[in-house]
Amino acid sequence: MLFRSVSQSRYDVVEAKDIDVELVAKSDILTIYLSDHGKPLSSEGGNAKLTILNGSDKKDYDLLSVGDRFELKGAFSVPKGSKAIAVIRLKSKVITARFNL
Repeated sequence: MLFRSVSQSRYDVVEAKDIDVELVAKSDILTIYLSDHGKPLSSEGGNAKLTILNGSDKKDYDLLSVGDRFELKGAFSVPKGSKAIAVIRLKSKVITARFNL
């Protein structure tokens, strides 16, 4: 598993289909990293949709492929206790990951 610098952020790492999926949610950027047995996977040609749930509030985001990660810059509110669901498409593989932030 890889752990990023996560000060002032919410993060979680889960395993889905033998792939480690790491979500780092900061107030100005949402990032998803993928790794296979500790080796980063390229996000090239893929896409990721992230849904953040907090109580009855639901927000959907489309993250962009940037080298070894998916990310989206902007202004985000991710309160402690939020849940997130990522649906990631890499070539012919679809990965769904659930996070507790």
